[in-house]
Amino acid sequence: MGGYPTGPEECAPPECEPRVTSLRDPGPIAVFVFWAAMVAYVAMYFLFKLWRTRRHHMPSTRFELVVHNSNESPPTAKHKKEGLRDEETFHDTRIAMNGRGQLLHVTGYKDSIAGLIGYSLCCLFSLSCAALLILVLWDYYSDCQVSGIDGLCFYGDYFIFGTFDFNSKIMFVVWWVTAVWFFAWVTKYGQVRNWFREVCDLGNASTVYVWVPAEIKILTANASPLVWLMRQAKARAWPLAFQGQGQTLNTKKTHAGLQYFEFEGMRFIVSGGKTYRASLTVGSCYMDFHQACKGLDAAEAGRRLDLLGSNAIHYKATSWIRLFVDESFRLFHVYQYLMYTLSMWNSYLFVASLDVFIVLLAGLISIVSARRSQKAIEKVTKLETPAEVVRGGQWQVVPSAQLVPGDVIRVCSSWLLPCDCVLVQGSCICNEANLSGEAMPVQKRQCPTNDTAYDVRGEGSRYTLFSSTTVLQAGTNGSDEVLAVVTATGMATSRGQLMSSIIFPAPMVFKYDEELPIVVALMVLYAIPCAVCTIAFQYHNGSYSQWVTKFVYCMGVINQCLNPLLPVVLTVGDVQAVRRLKTMGILCLDPGRVAISGKIRLFALDKTGTLTQAWLHLLGVQPVQSANAHPTHAGTSMDAVQYLDKAGHIQTHPNLLWGLATCHAISTSEAGGLVGNQVEVNMFSSTGWQLIETSGQAARVEHAGQRLTIVRVNQFEHARRSMSVVALDESTGKLHVFCKGSFERMGEIVCQESVPSDYLQTGEEHASDGCYVLAMAHRCLGVVPVHQVAAVSRDELEAGLDLLALLLFRNELKPDTAEAINQLKDGQVRPIMVTGDSAHCAAYIGRACGMVAQHADLLLADINSSGDVNWSLMGSNRQDAKLHISFTTAQVLAMQTQPRQKPSVELAITGAAFDKLQQSEAMEQLLFFTRIFARFAPQQKAEVVSMQQRAGLVVGMCGDGSNDCAALRAAHAGLALSDAEASLVSPFTSSNKSISSAVELIREGRCALHTRLACYKFLITYGLHFSVFNIAAFWYGIVLCQMVFISTDIFATIFLGYAMTLARPAKKLGRERPSSSLLGIQTMVSLLGIWTLNVLFLVAALCFMRDQAGYVQWPALLALEAEWWVLGDNWESSVLFFVVFYQYITCALVYSFGSSFRLGVFYNWAVTGLWVALMTLTTLLLLLPHSGFTHVWHIASEQFNSANDYSPVWEAYREEGFPESPAMSFEFRLKLFALCLGNILVMILWQKFIAEGLGSRALARIFQSKRVKLQM
Repeated sequence: MGGYPTGPEECAPPECEPRVTSLRDPGPIAVFVFWAAMVAYVAMYFLFKLWRTRRHHMPSTRFELVVHNSNESPPTAKHKKEGLRDEETFHDTRIAMNGRGQLLHVTGYKDSIAGLIGYSLCCLFSLSCAALLILVLWDYYSDCQVSGIDGLCFYGDYFIFGTFDFNSKIMFVVWWVTAVWFFAWVTKYGQVRNWFREVCDLGNASTVYVWVPAEIKILTANASPLVWLMRQAKARAWPLAFQGQGQTLNTKKTHAGLQYFEFEGMRFIVSGGKTYRASLTVGSCYMDFHQACKGLDAAEAGRRLDLLGSNAIHYKATSWIRLFVDESFRLFHVYQYLMYTLSMWNSYLFVASLDVFIVLLAGLISIVSARRSQKAIEKVTKLETPAEVVRGGQWQVVPSAQLVPGDVIRVCSSWLLPCDCVLVQGSCICNEANLSGEAMPVQKRQCPTNDTAYDVRGEGSRYTLFSSTTVLQAGTNGSDEVLAVVTATGMATSRGQLMSSIIFPAPMVFKYDEELPIVVALMVLYAIPCAVCTIAFQYHNGSYSQWVTKFVYCMGVINQCLNPLLPVVLTVGDVQAVRRLKTMGILCLDPGRVAISGKIRLFALDKTGTLTQAWLHLLGVQPVQSANAHPTHAGTSMDAVQYLDKAGHIQTHPNLLWGLATCHAISTSEAGGLVGNQVEVNMFSSTGWQLIETSGQAARVEHAGQRLTIVRVNQFEHARRSMSVVALDESTGKLHVFCKGSFERMGEIVCQESVPSDYLQTGEEHASDGCYVLAMAHRCLGVVPVHQVAAVSRDELEAGLDLLALLLFRNELKPDTAEAINQLKDGQVRPIMVTGDSAHCAAYIGRACGMVAQHADLLLADINSSGDVNWSLMGSNRQDAKLHISFTTAQVLAMQTQPRQKPSVELAITGAAFDKLQQSEAMEQLLFFTRIFARFAPQQKAEVVSMQQRAGLVVGMCGDGSNDCAALRAAHAGLALSDAEASLVSPFTSSNKSISSAVELIREGRCALHTRLACYKFLITYGLHFSVFNIAAFWYGIVLCQMVFISTDIFATIFLGYAMTLARPAKKLGRERPSSSLLGIQTMVSLLGIWTLNVLFLVAALCFMRDQAGYVQWPALLALEAEWWVLGDNWESSVLFFVVFYQYITCALVYSFGSSFRLGVFYNWAVTGLWVALMTLTTLLLLLPHSGFTHVWHIASEQFNSANDYSPVWEAYREEGFPESPAMSFEFRLKLFALCLGNILVMILWQKFIAEGLGSRALARIFQSKRVKLQM
């Protein structure tokens, strides 16, 4: 045949003198001595550690628990020596790691010379194993020939060990030692170094091992029996108390000598044998901040900086080298490297190198994906800006990294805040979109000068400037000096806490994550009988080979069953989806959440700014009738609605007009515009009055000679659902209290004599008509000194109010909301509304957008006067008699459990009723029937999301404001509608501010999930098909040429595998969700069904070949199995190649069918184009007559058994007296091609009509999932 290697000869005297001829030579003895010395030293070292531990009663590990007790501080002498103040205590803290409140287990270690020697010996042992493998391969390939595709350096002269036999035995021993050693090393990767350190008290530790208990969110609903068994086995092998993750960290020392380490961005101080979170409290009440206005001196600032560290979130993307090392030391990759080392030794130098390239490419894809995500997070965390700070009584500019709690800083306009701080002088207008996702300007005012407790999560947030938010305007004009006291820096800021949940998230284990280890285990179990068959068939076919060669072929079959790309293909589709989402204005910080989004069954939606426009405009007011004529007298009924005039102004009685002009917290910008809550901006604008703010003076409003000064503002509180102001009428000197809030709340707190009998009914009717309804109340204090008012409590001020009017705002739906809701429902995703607005307004919006069917009755749960939950029908027609019917919770539950008949019943629940129902199991039973959650506080929104998750649903959340942050973080897929490039509160941020982004996210998620399963099936097909391929080959005693493996591993696996990830999502959501199970019925029917059919066609093809007149079976008895490059010159090789290759590339095509989650396969031009190209190439190889082109693949159109052609095996065959045999006839090859086309057609029909069609639906009915049924 030509091209086969003809040398070199084995190294033998006298021409060549081998370096090693026996294990008793100096070289092997030196290696054995080193190995024995290493084992002996390490054994003695550990025996010594054990003896010392028992003698001195030292624990083998020392766990120091970090426990939360914010009121205690460690009374250690060292702290007093350093002069720490009481407010600077190292809190003996149960650290809320990533908001999860986990305990840290810290073990202290110190280095020793003996341990360092032991560890160095182990590293040298690892290097020696790798060096010996390289040495064996060098010996194997030394002076090899490269003479073309059939002579690619197959063997050398064995100049070191002399013979193939000796080289093979050395290889076998070294390979097994290396495999056992590296598997053990990688299993405990990250802890090996600590084994060679001595456990010690934390105070003496140079290194600490920090271990955190596992807290994993498992999203597998209806786990399969195999998953359940795996969980049980894991729980028995590794009890929950031992499941977690650890990290080895070096300890450092501050300039003051305090020992510390940093874990997950937070600093921990080691003192007195305990560990404390480094923290510093500037003040516990507002007065403390005002007392800190003098600032710090340079020495004190330096000491605090030394103690707490720089003001930065210390997160850097992992270096390329470190990522490569971590990826390389994954157990699966080490397994692959070892397997490919065997292939390299078995004369597959070039093919095995290509396989190693595949592994490296797979690792590179993972590394690039991880690096890209890390760089995106690094960009978000990076914040550097100069800051003006008081140091030693002087103003100076310092880098923001040097700010410390207690610093007094000057706040300026257009400044990106680098820390959390409390305003002590002046006011600010901020954009908190980076933090909360809400792009509305937020007014911040200086904190009070009283001893009220400061709570940054409550009332204190109104006076707090948060890190990473932008100061749009500082003060009322350019000359105002605005001062703030720094309260938190670095990871302790609100921004840092949010970043912690992104950088160090609680792992989410999806169904395919749990099932992947089972798949690997099943493939290993499958590979074992395949390996046994391989060995048995090698003995059966009669070809000669050494036992080491048989072992290598056996391991090769096992290796092919587990493709190295398998872990990677489950993520590559996500990367493509993230890229497409970015083009639609949706940024993703966590690519792993994309596929999870494909399983969303329920989407919680905020109302204002999400379903509706972010702004509301004042429609009009409806005064209390008697209040119009006699403000101090009881009201009898509601007056007519007074709408805005053509100029957009409201004309009403003075008290109400004054309330509209003063009862707000808005401010003016330098450009002359109004900033603040858009409801209040619109309300004030409707009065036609002018807001005047002067530095150092209270704000005032003026119009037509009237002047009112706002002397006190009580900000809006979620608990009160109201805000109030005190205004001074400068013409009379009288003080007036104006209070506005939700109409339900105002009806409760005002004097009941001023409340008309039809007040609540009127408010509900307006809300039912889509109005955002507030109420205004008033109280005249008379002539009272202003300083006395400042000392009066808010409760006293807001007592004795008289109701003035209802304020009616119109909040319009966004243009695409109804369509998006309809698409969600069509896609079998249940939309629910979670809002802080009234239930009646929410009901109107729900019906308007199609979330609530027009024909459906809506039952509202609220708290009645006796404190019980009462259910009543909602509607716009209060004269309808049935609207006055009330129901108990038991009756409502009975309605929901009965068979549904139209019109259906939907439920709405207020926050108060929700809390009450949670006290029993009723809320859990009503959860899936509740459509609207109204008057919900931020934490209640998060609880709704969490309850849905605990019930087994994958939940999405979409919101735009700060009151949605908790729910966005709690959801599996939080989508923030924000102008910010990336909101820290959720993994997804949409800049187009439309809930159509939720639809796009689910579309991409379903596409990514289905693509995951398709790529998974493609690579499992590789293992299944080529295991059968190899078994058949060893049955005949053949090995195919290198070009076959290059075509399969590169052109088919790499190129087609990548092309499959380019699938695009379906244009609209279908009614079905893709399976997420690697072992699900649909997946198995598709995978195993096609595999079974292909095996039958392969058997049929081989039988058809055997029946051909010119067929002569390959004479394996005359072949040397180690010289595999001459074992492919036969009919069997060609038939196996064509049948299996056609099958394999067609699997990529059929697994890329669109189903209802992706566009059809023909829209994926990469898959279609590659399949056509490979089909054309393969068909030409099969049908063309013999040529140089077909010769490269050793196609049997060439007459191998011929005197005119060189094949050592066929030559020996003829020397035995057997005749020549013909090449494959064109007729046979044409029939074989027809058989392959029939195989392809059957595969397509099976996938289209069985796996994805009627068969799949029938199986779905038989094996019905137990998942919760939801009403769309």
